[in-house]
Amino acid sequence: MDSFDFGRYLRFGKKINQLYQQMLQTEAKKLDLSSAEANVLLFLANSPERCTARDACYYRGFSKAYVSKAVEGLSRRGYLRATPTEEDRRLQWLILQAEAQPVIAHLRDMQQAFLQTLTEGLRPEEEALLWQVMERISNNLSKKIADDKARPYESQSGM
Repeated sequence: MDSFDFGRYLRFGKKINQLYQQMLQTEAKKLDLSSAEANVLLFLANSPERCTARDACYYRGFSKAYVSKAVEGLSRRGYLRATPTEEDRRLQWLILQAEAQPVIAHLRDMQQAFLQTLTEGLRPEEEALLWQVMERISNNLSKKIADDKARPYESQSGM
């Protein structure tokens, strides 16, 4: 793979993120939400087993301040309720409220439109292959991340 253009790969990831953030920001504005509030709402709705601010920071890479501000706004709107956990009162469960459901549905429609944009022009078998390859890449990443935790990465390239 000597001819792999790493810059092209990075630009590809940036374009995907740019489009997603652009679409999210547009829909969030329509719903009178900040992008942070929309991101946190979607995280909680799409990952119900991960329902703390700490989870949102860890799994999505959000800063604590970003999540804290979003949680404050969402709580004020009645879209979520924060309840301390029994194990650690500093850690709070973020519980979505019924009032958030129409907003979540709207934001999930945006996510579907985003995915349709990504796969536009692909035949069904190409789209299926894309998701198979993405799943395999995801598994490779998960394995490597687990390996790296057990054995710190020693870069040959000096990166």
